[in-house]
Formats: sequence, structure tokens, C-alpha cells
Amino acid sequence: MNEEILNPLTENLHLETKSQETELHETLYPSKKNLPPDLREYIDEVLANKIPQRCPYIPRLGRFLYDHTRHLSLTHFREAFVNKGLWVCIDQTWTKILAEWIGKRRTLEVMAGGGWIAKALQDHGVSIVATDQDAKWHNRHKELPTWPDLQVLKMGARKAVNSYTTAEVLVISWPPYTNTEIVRVMDAWGTTRPVIYIGESVGGCTACDTFFDHFEMEEFIPELHLQQWPGINDYVFTGFWTRKPKTPKKTQ
Repeated sequence: MNEEILNPLTENLHLETKSQETELHETLYPSKKNLPPDLREYIDEVLANKIPQRCPYIPRLGRFLYDHTRHLSLTHFREAFVNKGLWVCIDQTWTKILAEWIGKRRTLEVMAGGGWIAKALQDHGVSIVATDQDAKWHNRHKELPTWPDLQVLKMGARKAVNSYTTAEVLVISWPPYTNTEIVRVMDAWGTTRPVIYIGESVGGCTACDTFFDHFEMEEFIPELHLQQWPGINDYVFTGFWTRKPKTPKKTQ
């Protein structure tokens, strides 16, 4: 909530004392001071375009029902992360485990946003190409980072899959909710090469029902723990696309 909106609100409340106005501002303006020191440090690193060593524990939403200022702060800073093209709680710890799972396999990331996951995996030795047709995603990602050793190529997901045919692993995180493009991307990718899907599961706010109908999780990496923002339930899944391509009907 910006100051232009907040000031009329406070003016109309006819607050009796200056301390009441100050208290209201502190409630409505999200502040890192409401958060634990390790979480404040984590947020500062990401906002400085750095990938922290570890994301500290983030209590779930129920823990904040009686601490609305802290919940508001976390919601605000998640939006700040999204502004940088980052939808997950990134760190070097879980991406290292994922990089070890990938190994030496050539990897392609589509819908990469700010390229955070590709950057982290590349830092751990993964050979990866990151692509996104619209990295700013309808101008939702306004402050994308620039990496000295990684470029997010401007390329649609299907085109990337059809262009990088030697890729052995596909990474996709937070595909747009209800958008069926992810299904067409998976059809192009096929059923024989693994997929790393990062996002919410069935009933969540990523991908679409048809995707979940045909994505079969093969392996859950138990050592990999992804911290989650309050109200968000994203995970790292590995699996395969199972929908077979339709065989063209033969003409008589």
C-alpha cells in the first residue's frame, strides 16, 4: 500500500493522538523489523540479487493469525521477490541437492522469469539454458536481475523445447494458473525425458488441471526442503509427462 493511498485513509480516521497515527502506519507499512533477524538478512540478500546460502524457517500462516503485522510484512516481501521474477524461496542449499539429482544431464528451463533457479543450478555446476518469452510477465516482474554469467533467452516455451532438442531434463516453475500452454509444452517435450516441476500441486495456484492429470511424479527428493511463504504450498516434484501424442487419422 503506497503513501498516496495511505494518507487519505489516516486523515479520514480522525486519530486522536500522533502515537495512534504512528501505530497505524507501522501496521499498514510492512517492515522487516517485525521479522526475525535471520529472515531479514535473507530478504536483504535476495533484494540485492544474491542467492543466500539458506532460507531460514518461515512459520506457516496459522502461526501469524495473532501477528498480522508480521504476516503483512512477509506478504509484502514475497511481492518484492515476485517483482524480481522470483516466485519461490530460493537458496543455495536446496538448489545444490537438486543440482546433484540432475548431475551432468543437459538442462533446459522454460518460463524462467528472472532466471534465479537457472542461476543457482548453474552455480552448482549444472549445464542449463534459461528461456522465457516474456520475462517481465505482463510487467509483473519490474526489476529483473542481470547475471554476469547467465542470460535468460527471449523464447517461448514450446519453441525452446523444439530448439534445444539435446536437453535431457526440463525445469519449469510456477507456470501461470489455469493457463493450458504448459500442456502444449509438455506434449512437445514428450514422455521419455524427466521434468522438474516447482509449484503448487492439484488445487493450487499454478499450472492447470490437465497438466496434473498427465504429470506422473516419479521421485520425491526427501532431503530437499523448500521453505514456503505463508499461504503458499509449493514443492519440488520430479516426474514424467504421460500423455501420448495423438496419432493422426489415416485418410481413406
